[in-house]
Amino acid sequence: NESLRVAIMGDSFTWGAETPLKFSYPYILQELIPNSEIMNFGVEGAGLDVMYQRMKYEVLDLDPDVVVFALHYDDIRRLFPCLHKPKFRRVEDKLVIENMPSPTYQQIAQNYKEPAFESYFFKYLLYSIRYLKGVEYVQYEEGFEIADLIFDDIKNILEEQNKELVILLIDGGNDHKMTQVQEWAMSSLKDMLIEKQISLIDVRDIYAKEHFNTTAFRNGSKEYLNNVPLKIPDIHTGGHYLPDGYAYVAQGIKNYFEEKKIIAKQKDYKFL
Repeated sequence: NESLRVAIMGDSFTWGAETPLKFSYPYILQELIPNSEIMNFGVEGAGLDVMYQRMKYEVLDLDPDVVVFALHYDDIRRLFPCLHKPKFRRVEDKLVIENMPSPTYQQIAQNYKEPAFESYFFKYLLYSIRYLKGVEYVQYEEGFEIADLIFDDIKNILEEQNKELVILLIDGGNDHKMTQVQEWAMSSLKDMLIEKQISLIDVRDIYAKEHFNTTAFRNGSKEYLNNVPLKIPDIHTGGHYLPDGYAYVAQGIKNYFEEKKIIAKQKDYKFL
């Protein structure tokens, strides 16, 4: 049988934060799909920009059959400029990437020059004007401007190479409580992907299908499942999934692959 090679780009949820390696969802997915190779490119704290560049310069050389971008809504506002990583800008509907290769910390220190004039009052004034609509909202707004072009390029690159692209949408923050702005960002991200006709899996749909409460599968939660206390000690507050939650994410991806005829039908695993 031909093997299936899947590359998963993501942040700490994909990396497997707050759980042993064997309970990360890419590891479990490989156990659920016979004769598969699931490559985990998750990086804690990564944004869409980091995932995009790793796909271009690392993943494509490995010739995966499927590329999954596992996106938490926060990955969109992580598209901010930084001294030690590439800078993304939108110029007349074109994606411009600067600061490549990124300087080392030593080079940054060596090239630093004291400002000729500095005023905390003007800094505060400019900051207040820029973030008049709220820091979080503006970060998302600016992030979506760049993400729009990144998604187009990702889609074009993978279509040219005849590779499957799937976006996994990961919801929620700590204890699954989202602010109004975060709800807007999650909804806007989903709408953008649908408009671009990019295949997506919503983690909320996975849990709805399996009849599970997402809150009960997040570290830091005090919720119970079916009035039965969680078996795993609730000792974290980072807002990531418990092992059971990662397992159902993996199974949801497997089921999606079955529906799209990427793999043959496999037996579902009963995690509880």
